[in-house]
Amino acid sequence: MAEPKAGDKVSWKSHGSSAHGTVKRKLVSPTTTKGHKVAASRENPEFLVEARRRKARGAQGTSTLERLSSIRNGSADPALFQRS
Repeated sequence: MAEPKAGDKVSWKSHGSSAHGTVKRKLVSPTTTKGHKVAASRENPEFLVEARRRKARGAQGTSTLERLSSIRNGSADPALFQRS
């Protein structure tokens, strides 16, 4: 996948199921989120993502994210990103 950008709608695997959410920003230096160390660097960036249902935030690597490109062009089911 090409590198995601802030605002992109993405999905990733979380605890055995798929999670959906939005990229908030690119992380390019080591940081901590929710008590977890994130080993981000310019060579190996991670992305702060916000899950759509719980609004929980976490870091994900490029290889774990899948862009939901159909959301950007408006052809996806809008219910996919409605809060429940």
